[in-house]
Amino acid sequence: MGDGWQQHATGLQRVTDVESNGNDHNHNAWSACFYNKQRPPSRGAVYNRAMIFGRRYLVLVAALLVSSCSSITDPSKNASETFAGTIPLGGFGASHTFTANKRGEYSVTINTLTPPTGSLVGVGFGIESSGICLFQTQNAGQIGKPTLNSSINPGHYCVQLYDVGTLAQAESYTITVSHP
Repeated sequence: MGDGWQQHATGLQRVTDVESNGNDHNHNAWSACFYNKQRPPSRGAVYNRAMIFGRRYLVLVAALLVSSCSSITDPSKNASETFAGTIPLGGFGASHTFTANKRGEYSVTINTLTPPTGSLVGVGFGIESSGICLFQTQNAGQIGKPTLNSSINPGHYCVQLYDVGTLAQAESYTITVSHP
């Protein structure tokens, strides 16, 4: 009887199935692999295709990362814009808009507050919509120190100063926004 398998036109057939009960159980290559504990015949082809696809995908992702990193503007080459306005007591100053033309880093620095009180004021950064600056981030800041700084993508943005509850009267200000 050999190893218990015979080759037929329909695939491998287990000899003991035919001999024991007379039923002709046709087994395909997958069932033969199950009974013999062998690897399916097409598994290598599927595995190789998956590996090739995975490698191509990895190369594509790496290329995109390299290309996106190469377009970030060096902060020392940023443009600087200075804005002036007044923060009313308990309120918000004007919304100042600017455009970043490239990816890079931005920073917002408060240059002056008049009259000088040493008070903290709020600085918000975001996207302007219908004349309102919708803050994406905000922080309290003082004169001469970068209040906000982070990465930025190309687009139209706004910055706005506001009273965080520390002002005793309206304050005039100047700020500098550095952006790509």
